Amino acid sequence: MAAGSEKKDRGVSEQKQLEISAEMCSWFLGVALVAVAAGQDPGEIPIGASPVMKPDLERLASGDGGRRRLLAGGAVGIVDGKVRELIRSGAQTLPVFIVLRDQPHREVLERYESPARLRLQMLEGRYAELSRQIIPSEPQLSLARSDLEREMLDVRRAAFREIEARIRPEQDQVEALLASFGARNIRRYSAINMLAAEVPAAVDTLAAHPAVAEIRLIEKQSAQLDVSVPSLGAPVFWAAGYTGAGESVAVMDTGVRTSHPAFSGLNIVSKVVLDYAKQDPCFGDDATSPEDKQGHGTRIAGIVASRGAPGWSNYWGVARGLETLYNLKIAYLDKCTGRAWGVGAADALEWSIQQAPWVKVFNYSYGGDASGDGDVLARLFDYFADTYGLTISVSAGNESKSGFLGLWTKPGPVSSPGIGYNVITVAAMNTQGTIDRSDDEIAIFSSRGPTVGGRKRPDIAAPGGLRDDWRLSGRQPVLGIWSADYQLDGFRKDSGTSCKADALTS
Repeated sequence: MAAGSEKKDRGVSEQKQLEISAEMCSWFLGVALVAVAAGQDPGEIPIGASPVMKPDLERLASGDGGRRRLLAGGAVGIVDGKVRELIRSGAQTLPVFIVLRDQPHREVLERYESPARLRLQMLEGRYAELSRQIIPSEPQLSLARSDLEREMLDVRRAAFREIEARIRPEQDQVEALLASFGARNIRRYSAINMLAAEVPAAVDTLAAHPAVAEIRLIEKQSAQLDVSVPSLGAPVFWAAGYTGAGESVAVMDTGVRTSHPAFSGLNIVSKVVLDYAKQDPCFGDDATSPEDKQGHGTRIAGIVASRGAPGWSNYWGVARGLETLYNLKIAYLDKCTGRAWGVGAADALEWSIQQAPWVKVFNYSYGGDASGDGDVLARLFDYFADTYGLTISVSAGNESKSGFLGLWTKPGPVSSPGIGYNVITVAAMNTQGTIDRSDDEIAIFSSRGPTVGGRKRPDIAAPGGLRDDWRLSGRQPVLGIWSADYQLDGFRKDSGTSCKADALTS
């Protein structure tokens, strides 16, 4: 993208912020949405962490030798220990990911995208220039965006025709094997060479197939949930013209109440990926509708992109001028508990990478326990971020630390996929109801790290609650983050590391 303001430095920190380039602004959008999600001690948060860090583990990437093994880690083994444990406990069928060995994506993408890179940069620069105008010409802006998206989509589709042709023989073989011993609900992926299925407990036959690199359990993940936005420094960026205009952000959550006045004028593109989730006996959502039945997704979307509403005119999201919000419904209402469970992140990323390659910033405010730093979901997120150049903000978790006499009584290791190397993991901080940073502190409910493997995470903290009392009944969000209500036209308050990750994504 084109450089930002070229004004001379006036020697004050605010002026330096005004001179940040468009690339840095895009990074801020990613980091700001992430900041709504975690909760960690400042002393344990590394400063200056890169949005895309290279892991020491074998990455899921194309090429020869070790890199071809992708997610396969020598010490991890082909069959996940959680799968073995469930089999020993008597489970008859198990939902699993089957990751295959040949992962040609990086090589093929580079071959197709390299010749088109200069033209894509020119189209992107033209669109960025128009979107930053004080009064942009809507016809010109629409045409520029259409030209950019069409070019990106043409290149991506051409690359995936070759990718799919290359991985199809392996997937055919493994799918035939799965069908032969009664596996159900078999699904294929193209953005990663992988299948998913509900398989009988006898997984050793599947693990013995030469194309199979890993068999990993599919698990449900829980949601991690007017001063918060100023406390991030967002108004400085707004004043410089960086409001998210011309940008796209994807929120992977329970859907969005698209008719809420806070999203008036915002372009919302929706995709529902609940095919697996709807098999849950406690599924209480609508697998055909992108609308929010639980509330978590609308709240997160409001923190990202709210434009205010009648009676709530100053309740803006961090990226209040966002061009397009991608509403990826990957989580559902559990009618048995009222909670939100996320299960469709891999499917949402698969769709976005192929159908909306211009979306580079994602928010994921869900997490689950990790038995180690080699957790499969974290490595899947690492793979997608590294291979396709995505910025993914993830909540650190609401597990607090030992000694908190509330709902969370365990020590607070960061949840998965927040333990990943290539995601931005966000802790939650309390602003104490002020925009003064000197009184901010890490929220008592927030996970503080380190990871199970001892690495220092989260990467950053952002507003996730304004004040919480220590009470035996659990955290009390006396003052929380105000955001859009999924049942009413107004706003409601809540807290959690979810509410930090989305702020950073913005």
